[in-house]
Amino acid sequence: MSANPPSYGPPGSFPPPPPPPPPPPGGPYGQQPGQYDQPNQYSQPAYGAAPPPPAKKTWLLWVAGGCGCLVLLAAIFAATLFFGVKAGTAGAETVVKSFLDSAGKGRYVEAYDYFSAPLKATQSLETFRTTASENSHLFQVKDTTFTERSVDLTSAKLAGSLTLESGTDIPAKFDLVKENDAWRILNYSIGSND
Repeated sequence: MSANPPSYGPPGSFPPPPPPPPPPPGGPYGQQPGQYDQPNQYSQPAYGAAPPPPAKKTWLLWVAGGCGCLVLLAAIFAATLFFGVKAGTAGAETVVKSFLDSAGKGRYVEAYDYFSAPLKATQSLETFRTTASENSHLFQVKDTTFTERSVDLTSAKLAGSLTLESGTDIPAKFDLVKENDAWRILNYSIGSND
């Protein structure tokens, strides 16, 4: 017998290798099909792919939001202050409007009752009646606009303008004081900037 191995084909040829075994279920490493097919935060980007977008500047959003909050708080504070002072001077403003209305209708005794004791001591009813009747056009008021207001527990100040029935705007200023829990006029100026 010869020592040659059996031959399956032409001399010098080798038999084809057997086919590879089928992959085990779940992929070569036991994962589910498609589980790691998609890139994730831990995967390396493919070569030639665009770089990830730069991180957004979140600090800029915080600064803008903080500034917006400060503006909003300032607006709330200003509105509270404005409406608080307006509400605080509402009683004094009512007295001034009633005084102007009474004097404008020639009811001088009624208007004089809005005077405080110190004003009554310096201006008598007769003096007021004479002055008011000589300047009755100054008491024909259609509207009041008080742009300056201040108030505390015992006094209030209103300054601004009066719109007369003729349409003319004139300056006006009223100082009031509390007497027996009621506002009374301490001093007033109509038609001049005093």
